[in-house]
Amino acid sequence: MQGGTHFIAGLAIGLGLLTLDRFQMPLTESLACLSAAGIGSLFPDIDTPDSKLGHMVKPLALAINKSFGHRGITHSPLLVVILFAFLEILLPDHHNLAIFFAAGMVSHLLLDMLNHKGIPLLYPLPVKFHIANLKNASVEELVIRMAFNITAFLLCFYHVKGMIQL
Repeated sequence: MQGGTHFIAGLAIGLGLLTLDRFQMPLTESLACLSAAGIGSLFPDIDTPDSKLGHMVKPLALAINKSFGHRGITHSPLLVVILFAFLEILLPDHHNLAIFFAAGMVSHLLLDMLNHKGIPLLYPLPVKFHIANLKNASVEELVIRMAFNITAFLLCFYHVKGMIQL
């Protein structure tokens, strides 16, 4: 999947989480959490220097790519757990940021499972799992991206409506 698809999916997941009673929070915290979900949705591709996030930290992306390749550890549930724990320790008073970042990462992994290349679900085992054979930049990906765009729009409308009590 392309970066734009991952990003809008991460935002839609984040907006969906904000509808839950557990995540009722002030607007500024909601925006921070949505940012965390968006960054999390792009984070697994930090192993590719040409990705949206990898381009911003090219030396790091090159080092990760050289050490682990593309769709290695950065595309594993193991890294989601490790980074979630790290954020919990680093930001103990901001538990929601860790949750939203992890949710964004999970959305990325699920979308990449729709590609024939799959993800290393049981990393460090080299076996990669996939559930479909969609190609990047295909009509199918465009349909998925549009579905997430519509979902994100509707969830934004839902949140704005709740804020102004229509």
